[in-house]
Amino acid sequence: MKTKTYLCRTILSLLSALLLLNGCGNESPSADTSAVPAAVSNVPETDESPSETPLPSVEEPEEKTKKEEEKRELLLYYDTYNKEYMDFLVENFREYYPEVTVLLRDYTDMHYREAKTQLGEDLKNGNAPDLILDYVPSGYTRIPDLMPLLDDGKFLPLGELNLDLSDCNKAVLTCGEYNGTQYFLPTNFSLGYLMSTDSQMTDLGIHDASKVTLAEFSEKIAQYYENYPGKYAFPAQFSSAYLPYHDGVSFFDKETGNLLPEEDVRRIVEEYSKYYREGLFPGFLSERNYMAAAGDSLIDTFLAGDLLFDGAHHFLGGLDTLMLFNRTFTELTEAGELPVLFTLPTSDGKSPAPMMNWYFAVNAETENRTAVKWFIENALHHETQCQIGWYYGLPVNDYALDLIYEFYTDPDSFSRRQYKSVFPVFGEFSREFVDSYFEPIRTMRKTSFTDWYITSWLMNYPWEVEAGAKTPDEIWDVTWKLVRTYVNGE
Repeated sequence: MKTKTYLCRTILSLLSALLLLNGCGNESPSADTSAVPAAVSNVPETDESPSETPLPSVEEPEEKTKKEEEKRELLLYYDTYNKEYMDFLVENFREYYPEVTVLLRDYTDMHYREAKTQLGEDLKNGNAPDLILDYVPSGYTRIPDLMPLLDDGKFLPLGELNLDLSDCNKAVLTCGEYNGTQYFLPTNFSLGYLMSTDSQMTDLGIHDASKVTLAEFSEKIAQYYENYPGKYAFPAQFSSAYLPYHDGVSFFDKETGNLLPEEDVRRIVEEYSKYYREGLFPGFLSERNYMAAAGDSLIDTFLAGDLLFDGAHHFLGGLDTLMLFNRTFTELTEAGELPVLFTLPTSDGKSPAPMMNWYFAVNAETENRTAVKWFIENALHHETQCQIGWYYGLPVNDYALDLIYEFYTDPDSFSRRQYKSVFPVFGEFSREFVDSYFEPIRTMRKTSFTDWYITSWLMNYPWEVEAGAKTPDEIWDVTWKLVRTYVNGE
């Protein structure tokens, strides 16, 4: 594990990137590649900064020849959807492993759906890149026939790389398991979170979010909406689509690994659809054109007291949560408000399941296993993970996650002091609500890749039903066929 000196320099390098982001408000940072954090510099493992940097030693001819013979290559998958994240990881990797030649299989001239189709064909034909970085949540961005490709042995079981995953969150790792084998390795993860203010939570009658179930929570929101007609509970983008996964629900038989019978799957989907269908979250359900009704700025609407929760549509975490609020701290402080952050309640009141965002998968036919291993381990190192945690979601590395928690709870922490230099007026968070966000992370449920993989497909069903273009049975038939195609390749 690298040292505190190393970490401090990492955070300072991040702050230079954050300065570029200051004032971006609700604009997505991913639209600007210049905002991607710079790679950390290579610093010796010591608690004290070296007084002087030693000069590089002169290599003997024999040593130089040997180094050239050991030169390795790594072919990576690269499309318009993962470009920015991959740029960051590649730049970071090259700092530490200059002896590896990084090559990119460039699909950026294709629409990302076409790129995924081509990647699937390359996997079938034995022509795939060594290492794939992909994004999970949206079903439309996935590799077609992914599960049949897994069954056909096109992906390498990651146990064969002998990776050191001891610093990784164990519950998050299980998100990448297929039939009990780790084929996918999360680089970051998410929890469903909500942000509000202490006064609004008092209005709701919630003082400890960890003691409230999802049903109780939705009832309180319905009452709030009734008490304050014309107000909004959530931005329109808030989605109930991931509620089953958030609750740790599986659509697969735990003994056989097979998809549950159709009637059981539909029953589960209908049960969770009620949060959408019956208006238990009425503030976003009955106002589909939220942005038109609220005006141009979600932040202004939130500060005016017309919005109960912000950030509700982002199943993200870490300090990028704060980037959504980076223009509100001054106004909240001046208004005497205390921001709160907490995990979306679950149906049974227990801890939620993590949601894998980005993941690595390895071509089973790669001849560059050592370089693949180095690339993955570099991405999982706590310094890289700190940068990921600031920008892309919660870090998989538990030590990096502890540092994120320290930021929220310790005003005297190094990272908090540095962040104040970017945002001079910085509102304090309610410690109780922050703990109700981070504590569930310590006890998250374990789920599998297959559950996450099909949940968003299944939970599109209530949205399609609400649109009313076809009958529920007609929509379900299409949904079920789609799920079976992705699971079984039918």
